[in-house]
Amino acid sequence: MARKIGNPLTSQKEIAANQRGQITKYQQSKLGGVFWDKKQFWFGMVLFGLFSTIGPLTGVVWILVSGRSDADAWPWGLPCVSASLFVLWLLPSALIYLRWRRLEQNLAHEAVAQGTGTVSWERKRYVLMLADGKKLDPIYSPDLLPGRYRFYYLPRYRWLLTAEPLEEVAQADDLEQLNHRLARANHFLSTALDANRAGHLTGSQRVRILGRFAVYFIGGLGTLALFSVYYIRTYDNLDGLWVFLTIVMGMVVASAFVMRKSLSSIVDCIQGRVIITEGAVKKDQEVATDNSVSYYYKLNKSYFYVNEAGYEALVAGPTYRLYLLPRSRKLVNIEAIADTT
Repeated sequence: MARKIGNPLTSQKEIAANQRGQITKYQQSKLGGVFWDKKQFWFGMVLFGLFSTIGPLTGVVWILVSGRSDADAWPWGLPCVSASLFVLWLLPSALIYLRWRRLEQNLAHEAVAQGTGTVSWERKRYVLMLADGKKLDPIYSPDLLPGRYRFYYLPRYRWLLTAEPLEEVAQADDLEQLNHRLARANHFLSTALDANRAGHLTGSQRVRILGRFAVYFIGGLGTLALFSVYYIRTYDNLDGLWVFLTIVMGMVVASAFVMRKSLSSIVDCIQGRVIITEGAVKKDQEVATDNSVSYYYKLNKSYFYVNEAGYEALVAGPTYRLYLLPRSRKLVNIEAIADTT
């Protein structure tokens, strides 16, 4: 998993290079990743078009070679379908793939433009917009507090390289709004911060946490009830009862293993205590082999998994205070407490 050091969007070294019209090696490496992702997508589309074309053509060849009596009735429909798929998928995808490859090779000759604009929070993500209304696409995670900036970007694709603050963007009001965004994105309660600062959970927080387990518990009981009805109606002998009891015991053991951390959370809710830790929180993501993405916050050597909106809402720079359940180490609230440096 990649680890980020500092915030490359506001790095003075990167900004100075962009002011001179240069793209740094680090930025080139990040842009290389952007190009690679886009080439992968369109290369996949090329393969899809190719296989979609080969399939019907293979069917036509097989029909003609086999000499089937009904071949004259419909063999020309499949070549038409194949030709259509070739035009719709293969050629455009191949051309776009080659375009991204050519753009990557000519990256060193791209000009760096600059312009003023704003950062704002819209629909669960930060939006970076120039004064003329055009949106920018950052090549890094947009770790920028809302405010006015001078943006340095590639004009052809509107890819943001760096951002230079034009005003103090980390005032108290901004941090308060950031805390509200973090609470909404992570489904926390900003109204519970006073109680969490005192080291305990509120009643609403307990209801939220225990409510999730109640749903799972009711679902498990329902499943068990269905099993019970099934075996009572199906078996009238002792063997059926033993099969049923074996399944129940297996479910109990599996549930205890899977929910051991959840049980710790339940104990934490009953006790109602909260522990507090603070520091510079970073955010990162991990892509699994099935292309599913896990998002998390990192503080020192601890990881706290969050949803995508929570990942997008956190801005690197401020000092954060995290509120955790003591046994399960579950994150129940978070707040920014200091200006960016």
